[in-house]
Order: sequence, then C-alpha cells, then structure tokens
Amino acid sequence: GILEQLSVKFMMSVKGALANYGRDIVEYQFSLKHLANIATELYVLNAVIARASRSYSIGLQNSQQEMNLSCILAQDANVKISELHSSIVNSRYGPSLDGTKISIADKVITDKQHSPLSAISRNY
Repeated sequence: GILEQLSVKFMMSVKGALANYGRDIVEYQFSLKHLANIATELYVLNAVIARASRSYSIGLQNSQQEMNLSCILAQDANVKISELHSSIVNSRYGPSLDGTKISIADKVITDKQHSPLSAISRNY
C-alpha cells in the first residue's frame, strides 16, 4: 500500500542524505528538517490508517467516510513526502531552494542587516 511505498521513500531519503553528507549530516539542518518532516508525515498517516481501518473493521457508523478521509490524507502525504525526498536527494548536486535559503542567510549574516529595502524608501 501507500504507507509501505512512502516508508521505502523515507528509507531512500535517509540513505541519500547519509551518502551525500556522511558524518557531516548534523551540519546540514535543512536535510535533517526534511527527514523529520517525512517521519512526522509517516507517523500521522500510520495513525490515521490504523484508526480508519479499525472503524471500518468493527462496522462503526460513517466508517466509510473515515476511509475516504484517510485516502485523501494518504494522497496529500504522498505529494509532501515526494517533494521532501526530492529536496534531500537534489540538495547536494541539483537545484534546490535550500541553497538559495542558505545564500540569503549568509548575506544577512555578512551584512549584519536584512538585505531587502523597502520599495518606498526612495522617491523619484
């Protein structure tokens, strides 16, 4: 099912992050954040599927609606986890917004100020 597929994707994400960074993974907070978000999505999905499955099995009223809601959540989790997985796998060698975020943060630290100026700071 979808939970198993997403769990495998999580495993591949962890392996990819470790292959990219090795022991230095602790220095790459964006990748760790993405891994934590994937784990959270999997935990929530597991809990929702378990509840809906039990409701359906014992024949609770509106259990079919719970099953439908769990399917919607599973599709949503699939999209989120796929995006996070992509970000982790591509973060070292491919395009990623994480690199942009890091460069902005570096500029703010270097300049010791927020970089963008207000559009109304100059009158022509």
